[in-house]
Amino acid sequence: MLVRLRIYIVYKTTIQNDKPVTNYSPTQISEHNDDQQKVILTIRDLVDIVRVLKDGHFQTIKWFDLGLYLGLIHDDLKIIEDNYPRDAKQCLRECLALWLKNDIEATWNKLAIAVGEV
Repeated sequence: MLVRLRIYIVYKTTIQNDKPVTNYSPTQISEHNDDQQKVILTIRDLVDIVRVLKDGHFQTIKWFDLGLYLGLIHDDLKIIEDNYPRDAKQCLRECLALWLKNDIEATWNKLAIAVGEV
């Protein structure tokens, strides 16, 4: 899962660039993708994150563990769980939103590592 998520992130950030991939050497592409991994994510990135997790076949029922690996507080995750019982998809969105709002250094790399731990 971690490898697929990283590959998808690399693919997504490469094709969103203004220039075609064929104009870059492998080293330049690697450096560009390394930079993208370090970009600070905000709440505006929520839909992209949800899309990446969906495309990577992340199991929404694992949202609570993902939240813990992202560094969220257990009690905050329990509140989300209580607010959206039996709705793992909404819980995942709320969990990610909380992470994006609270972590001033939220990155694709942190997300990929957390997904790999789940």
